[in-house]
Amino acid sequence: MIRYQDQAIILKSSLQGERDKRLIFLTKTHGKKAAFAKGAVSSKRFGPALDLFAVSQIEWVEKNEGEIQRIESAETHHEFKAIRSDFQKMATASYFLELLLHLFPENEPLPGIYEYLANTLYDVDSRETFEQSLRTTYELKLLFLLGISPEFTACLSCSTQATHLEFLFFKASSGGILCESCTEPATPPIAKSIVMELQEIASSNFKRLRSYTPSQEFSSKVPAFLHQFMDFHVPGYERRKFKSLSFLK
Repeated sequence: MIRYQDQAIILKSSLQGERDKRLIFLTKTHGKKAAFAKGAVSSKRFGPALDLFAVSQIEWVEKNEGEIQRIESAETHHEFKAIRSDFQKMATASYFLELLLHLFPENEPLPGIYEYLANTLYDVDSRETFEQSLRTTYELKLLFLLGISPEFTACLSCSTQATHLEFLFFKASSGGILCESCTEPATPPIAKSIVMELQEIASSNFKRLRSYTPSQEFSSKVPAFLHQFMDFHVPGYERRKFKSLSFLK
């Protein structure tokens, strides 16, 4: 039996019987974890620390590998009150939790993922509105962190750098951009300015992202391109799985 303690964000909370909860939470240094919290429904000792979206300091015990673990204590650090009180903010935040539930495996720490989710939730919580183009920006950032993002730096076929090309095309099934010489019939064009904006998102830190406003051209084109790409290339991504999307404008 090993005892752990880490800062975590609650991704999913469900009832287990009448008194207990089953939690899935993303930790800062130990990856995604699943654990039971005995008596969490009626006990006051956890308070709001195990509620959805909560940022909490959690102590848990791990027994044998492969077994669901047990939460010993939890203390709330932040609750994201604006998300909890606004339906659209809640739906947007829920979508990002769902992404990590579906795309990110348990027990595999990956640098940057916890910081990604924390900054995403802070941004959703603090902005007056969170448009689809901003949601797309954070989807892209997650794909970059997971190493499964579209190729926007060079032509997939001839490897010519995008900065040296005048006309670019995006082929979702192939996973990125093609130049004019390598493109195929009916492949939709993508403006070079959008490609440069995508490269900027990939290299931006979270402080920059939280002050970022996508261009109108990005907003009108990239969401559709990205979701076509995700349908082809992102394991575990099927839009019908994501309940929160049905509530987003």
